[in-house]
Amino acid sequence: LSSSIWTHDIDDPAQIMSVCAVPHIQEQMRGNVKICSTMAPVNYLAHRLGGYVEAFEWCKKGCWSSFPSEQAADCETHCVKGTGRYMYGESGHLGGDLITWAYIGRTCSKASTSDLLTYCMSGAQGLYRHNMGEAFDAELCSGIDDPHIADACRKADFAM
Repeated sequence: LSSSIWTHDIDDPAQIMSVCAVPHIQEQMRGNVKICSTMAPVNYLAHRLGGYVEAFEWCKKGCWSSFPSEQAADCETHCVKGTGRYMYGESGHLGGDLITWAYIGRTCSKASTSDLLTYCMSGAQGLYRHNMGEAFDAELCSGIDDPHIADACRKADFAM
């Protein structure tokens, strides 16, 4: 999958997401676009340190131009989730404390809908769970001032 994605123009989201729609890729993933679309923003963000907000638009353009509408929404949801995952992962490379849950929440809130905000937070929390080997503690959301974002942070763990 990654070798297929790397041979396409990373600045063209339709090219990248079209890989996720290729029949043999679909067969490998048993028709599940979630895996491919979750990983796709990794390739985009690898060349754009901190380009998360731009990645949300990249996800939208790529998914809605590559899939029929019933799959495009699922693709966009998981692409935004992958962006949140990458954001949390990149925080370790930026000194850990530089990217806080409040920062992740504020950035995720720039996704186009409340549902996408929650899925973005969910992606970050999923990598947290993987890295820490423990469940996400909703208490980590307490430092978020905006009540809408704090609520999404607390709910995100259930959006997996």
